[in-house]
Amino acid sequence: MFYPRFIKLYSLLDANNMKMQELAELIGMSPDKLSKRMNGKTDWRLEECYSVLDALCIPRKKFHKYFPPVKDKEVLKNEILGN
Repeated sequence: MFYPRFIKLYSLLDANNMKMQELAELIGMSPDKLSKRMNGKTDWRLEECYSVLDALCIPRKKFHKYFPPVKDKEVLKNEILGN
């Protein structure tokens, strides 16, 4: 299931032709655990977020773009669609 809160992460993985299993290996996390994080079923731990940023060469100052705060689903949908 696609969870739009982490659309920038999904997009970056897609742009780099990287599968979630590859990212999971890079950060030392099981694919199942990563999937639950990416799908919003389980909250991220801060150190996990930093591991993802480092593995994908994302500057830490862009943390908020890849791990945005929880918002109302309608607000999030409008942001993604550019409304």
